[in-house]
Amino acid sequence: MTDEDAHTARPGAKKKPKKYPRECTDHVDLFRWLKGLGWANETALRIARYEHSGKGLFSRKPIDAGDCLISLPFEAMIGLNALERDAEFRAMFDELALEEHLSEEKLPFQALLAFYLCAQEHRKEPQYAAYFQSVPACFTNPYFCTKQELSLLPYFCPAANGGTK
Repeated sequence: MTDEDAHTARPGAKKKPKKYPRECTDHVDLFRWLKGLGWANETALRIARYEHSGKGLFSRKPIDAGDCLISLPFEAMIGLNALERDAEFRAMFDELALEEHLSEEKLPFQALLAFYLCAQEHRKEPQYAAYFQSVPACFTNPYFCTKQELSLLPYFCPAANGGTK
C-alpha cells in the first residue's frame, strides 16, 4: 500500500486480493490468428506476465482435472504437415534425397523443422508471423541439453530422468 493509499483507506480495511493476474497484451495478434483458423478458446485462456516465472497462461474459467486446456486447429500446428503443404519450402530440396535422409534418420526431423522455422521467419509474409512474434527471444529446452546439463535439472523435471517422473 502506498503512502497515498494509507491516507485514503478506511481504518481496518484490508487490501482486496487480485482475482486474475495482470494480462500481457503482447500476443493479441497470436490470438487473432488462432481465432481466424477456427480456435474457439473455450477455456478463456489469457497470457499473463508473472513476477518470478515470466509469461504463462491462466484461465478466466474454472478448470477441472481431466478437462481439455486447449484445442488448436490443425492448420496452426507446425509439423510435418506444414512442411508437406509448403511447396516453396519443398522446392529448396531434392525431394527423393530428402525422403531418403528422413527415412534413414540421417537428417533428424527436428533439424529440418528448425530450418523450416528459420526459412519461414525470413519470408516477406510468413504464414506464422503472429506465432514468431509470440516466441521469447531467449529460452531453454532440455531436448538440447547435454547429459551433464540434464543431470543438474531437478528430479521432478521429466527430461532429467528419461521422460518419466
